[in-house]
Amino acid sequence: MIKFDEDKQDKQLEDMKREEEEELVQVLASTKYNIPYINLASVVIENEALRFIEEDAARSAGIAPFKIVGKTVHIAIRTPLKPEIDEFKEKIKKEGYEPLVYMTSLASLEKVWERYKEISMAKESMSGGLDISGETLLQLAKE
Repeated sequence: MIKFDEDKQDKQLEDMKREEEEELVQVLASTKYNIPYINLASVVIENEALRFIEEDAARSAGIAPFKIVGKTVHIAIRTPLKPEIDEFKEKIKKEGYEPLVYMTSLASLEKVWERYKEISMAKESMSGGLDISGETLLQLAKE
Protein backbone atom coordinates (compact mmCIF):
# COMPACT_ATOMS: atom_id res chain seq x y z
CA MET A 1 0.00 0.00 0.00
CA ILE A 2 2.80 2.42 0.87
CA LYS A 3 4.64 1.60 -2.38
CA PHE A 4 1.50 2.42 -4.38
CA ASP A 5 1.17 5.81 -2.65
CA GLU A 6 4.85 6.60 -3.34
CA ASP A 7 4.44 5.69 -7.00
CA LYS A 8 1.35 7.87 -7.23
CA GLN A 9 3.20 10.80 -5.61
CA ASP A 10 6.18 10.33 -7.94
CA LYS A 11 3.84 10.39 -10.94
CA GLN A 12 2.14 13.55 -9.68
CA LEU A 13 5.52 15.24 -9.16
CA GLU A 14 6.64 14.29 -12.67
CA ASP A 15 3.40 15.67 -14.12
CA MET A 16 3.84 18.92 -12.18
CA LYS A 17 7.45 19.29 -13.36
CA ARG A 18 6.36 18.69 -16.96
CA GLU A 19 3.58 21.30 -16.70
CA GLU A 20 5.94 23.84 -15.12
CA GLU A 21 8.50 23.30 -17.86
CA GLU A 22 5.85 23.79 -20.54
CA GLU A 23 4.69 27.02 -18.89
CA LEU A 24 8.26 28.31 -18.51
CA VAL A 25 9.14 27.57 -22.14
CA GLN A 26 5.92 29.24 -23.28
CA VAL A 27 6.76 32.40 -21.31
CA LEU A 28 10.37 32.47 -22.55
CA ALA A 29 9.29 31.93 -26.14
CA SER A 30 6.89 34.86 -26.13
CA THR A 31 8.60 37.36 -23.83
CA LYS A 32 12.32 36.80 -24.26
CA TYR A 33 12.80 35.28 -27.72
CA ASN A 34 9.64 36.35 -29.59
CA ILE A 35 9.26 32.86 -31.09
CA PRO A 36 6.00 30.91 -31.24
CA TYR A 37 5.66 28.15 -28.63
CA ILE A 38 4.42 24.63 -29.35
CA ASN A 39 3.64 21.64 -27.17
CA LEU A 40 4.13 18.56 -29.32
CA ALA A 41 2.37 16.17 -26.92
CA SER A 42 -0.65 15.81 -29.21
CA VAL A 43 0.95 16.77 -32.54
CA VAL A 44 1.43 14.10 -35.21
CA ILE A 45 5.12 13.84 -36.08
CA GLU A 46 5.82 13.33 -39.78
CA ASN A 47 8.63 10.90 -40.57
CA GLU A 48 9.40 12.79 -43.77
CA ALA A 49 10.27 15.91 -41.76
CA LEU A 50 12.76 13.94 -39.67
CA ARG A 51 14.77 13.14 -42.79
CA PHE A 52 16.04 16.75 -42.89
CA ILE A 53 18.52 16.10 -40.07
CA GLU A 54 20.25 13.05 -38.62
CA GLU A 55 19.16 11.98 -35.14
CA ASP A 56 22.57 12.59 -33.50
CA ALA A 57 22.80 16.10 -34.92
CA ALA A 58 19.19 16.85 -33.93
CA ARG A 59 19.78 15.74 -30.35
CA SER A 60 23.06 17.64 -29.94
CA ALA A 61 21.59 20.85 -31.39
CA GLY A 62 18.23 20.58 -29.61
CA ILE A 63 16.34 20.58 -32.93
CA ALA A 64 13.34 18.54 -34.03
CA PRO A 65 11.74 18.96 -37.46
CA PHE A 66 8.22 17.62 -37.07
CA LYS A 67 6.01 18.68 -39.99
CA ILE A 68 6.15 19.73 -43.64
CA VAL A 69 3.39 21.84 -45.15
CA GLY A 70 3.99 22.71 -48.78
CA LYS A 71 7.51 24.12 -48.85
CA THR A 72 7.61 24.97 -45.12
CA VAL A 73 9.44 22.78 -42.61
CA HIS A 74 8.16 23.20 -39.04
CA ILE A 75 11.00 22.92 -36.52
CA ALA A 76 10.88 22.70 -32.74
CA ILE A 77 13.92 23.96 -30.83
CA ARG A 78 14.98 23.97 -27.19
CA THR A 79 16.79 27.31 -27.30
CA PRO A 80 17.42 29.75 -30.16
CA LEU A 81 20.94 30.54 -28.94
CA LYS A 82 22.74 27.57 -30.52
CA PRO A 83 24.62 28.33 -33.77
CA GLU A 84 23.65 24.90 -35.15
CA ILE A 85 20.07 26.12 -35.46
CA ASP A 86 21.03 28.85 -37.93
CA GLU A 87 23.13 26.34 -39.89
CA PHE A 88 20.18 23.96 -40.03
CA LYS A 89 17.83 26.73 -41.18
CA GLU A 90 20.28 27.63 -43.98
CA LYS A 91 20.49 23.97 -45.02
CA ILE A 92 16.69 23.82 -45.29
CA LYS A 93 16.63 27.01 -47.39
CA LYS A 94 19.26 25.57 -49.76
CA GLU A 95 16.98 22.58 -50.30
CA GLY A 96 14.18 24.92 -51.39
CA TYR A 97 12.18 24.94 -48.16
CA GLU A 98 11.37 27.67 -45.66
CA PRO A 99 11.96 26.92 -41.96
CA LEU A 100 9.31 27.86 -39.40
CA VAL A 101 10.76 27.72 -35.89
CA TYR A 102 8.90 27.07 -32.63
CA MET A 103 10.27 26.91 -29.12
CA THR A 104 9.37 23.78 -27.16
CA SER A 105 10.11 21.76 -24.05
CA LEU A 106 12.58 18.94 -23.70
CA ALA A 107 9.67 16.50 -23.33
CA SER A 108 8.33 17.58 -26.74
CA LEU A 109 11.77 17.21 -28.33
CA GLU A 110 12.14 13.75 -26.81
CA LYS A 111 8.80 12.74 -28.34
CA VAL A 112 10.06 13.72 -31.80
CA TRP A 113 13.48 12.12 -31.32
CA GLU A 114 11.82 8.84 -30.39
CA ARG A 115 10.32 8.75 -33.88
CA TYR A 116 13.79 8.37 -35.42
CA LYS A 117 13.60 4.69 -34.42
CA GLU A 118 10.63 4.27 -36.75
CA ILE A 119 12.56 5.80 -39.64
CA SER A 120 15.45 3.38 -39.20
CA MET A 121 13.00 0.47 -39.09
CA ALA A 122 11.22 1.78 -42.18
CA LYS A 123 14.51 1.95 -44.09
CA GLU A 124 15.35 -1.60 -43.11
CA SER A 125 11.95 -2.98 -44.00
CA MET A 126 11.74 -1.12 -47.32
CA SER A 127 13.52 -3.78 -49.36
CA GLY A 128 10.93 -5.98 -51.01
CA GLY A 129 8.17 -3.43 -50.37
CA LEU A 130 6.10 -1.40 -52.75
CA ASP A 131 5.96 2.37 -52.88
CA ILE A 132 2.35 3.38 -53.59
CA SER A 133 1.16 6.97 -53.62
CA GLY A 134 -1.88 8.12 -51.69
CA GLU A 135 -3.63 8.94 -54.97
CA THR A 136 -3.17 5.38 -56.19
CA LEU A 137 -4.56 4.01 -52.93
CA LEU A 138 -7.64 6.25 -53.21
CA GLN A 139 -8.18 5.13 -56.82
CA LEU A 140 -7.87 1.47 -55.81
CA ALA A 141 -10.32 1.99 -52.95
CA LYS A 142 -12.88 3.49 -55.36
CA GLU A 143 -12.54 0.56 -57.74
